[in-house]
Amino acid sequence: MFFTLFLLISNVWAVEPRAYQKKPDIKSEAVVVGSQIFFKYGFKDPKGVYQEWSWQDDYTKLKNLSDQFGVVGKDGDLGLGFFVKHPLVGLLPDYNKILTHYQSTVLEIYRHWNRIVETEKLNRRESIDLLLRFLQDYPYGIPPSELGGKIIGGLLVPPLSLISSWADCDSKSILMATILSLDPYFKDKMAMILVPGHALLGLEVVTQPYDETYEYRNRTFVAAEPTGLSRTPFGRRNSPYSDVLAIIPLTGPEATIVENVPTNNGLKALTQSDCPEEGLLVEYYSNLDKGKVQVCMLKVGSDFIKNGPLLKYDASGQPKVKETYNRGMKL
Repeated sequence: MFFTLFLLISNVWAVEPRAYQKKPDIKSEAVVVGSQIFFKYGFKDPKGVYQEWSWQDDYTKLKNLSDQFGVVGKDGDLGLGFFVKHPLVGLLPDYNKILTHYQSTVLEIYRHWNRIVETEKLNRRESIDLLLRFLQDYPYGIPPSELGGKIIGGLLVPPLSLISSWADCDSKSILMATILSLDPYFKDKMAMILVPGHALLGLEVVTQPYDETYEYRNRTFVAAEPTGLSRTPFGRRNSPYSDVLAIIPLTGPEATIVENVPTNNGLKALTQSDCPEEGLLVEYYSNLDKGKVQVCMLKVGSDFIKNGPLLKYDASGQPKVKETYNRGMKL
């Protein structure tokens, strides 16, 4: 039986957010086709221009990585070291461990962000504001304290935030930090700022007049609020938080993974197993593309439509472009 799953809230975890908020003029979409999940996210950049970023990943990989997070039982295993005991706050997620473990799941978001930063020659503060807009327009929801029989402490780790298509303040903050951990400049200039009932990110950059900051062991972190419909600019806070529970410096792994992840040159030939159920793998030569094409087709009545991956080859026989279709529509 042909199987396509549309996800706004992943029914693998069957979790409904509380206080869900989504702006009407943005797009947030996650679609599973076969073994792949396709993301399409639209937001308004700091200039008010609509941007749309799309990427894909291995759905099973993201699911398994998400399942690894959480504590089983109040006195159980701390879940691959994803929780630590803070001397003042008590049991907290190990944000540095999460950042490192889930770094690969946000690589394509980093590439979209970095491409615009380089193309438009944005300075550091402008680049931060761009990423803040991406996350501020990302739908908001409050996670449960437990999920799938595990205590998650109300935190969605990055792959689960992406699959679910919503996140709350600390989930957005660690998502932003994980993206920035891929950047050589920002990777060791971040901190999670925990205040009563809220979390935000702090970034160690040159301060400007009127910046709202947090001090920690001779380091100054400028407030970055990835949460809120108000689209708070970098250097400002959503509210005048008077109490600080904890400031936790963050550091990305020493060896960045950006250069080691294959691009289109790592494409592999399609096999029948790449097609969704009831799909048929077809190969033909395209005069337009001057090369071989492989595509999964689905019979609907007397017609065949594209459904699943399509792979184009160059004249030398090497794969060059991969596309994906869902019942005739290109994703």
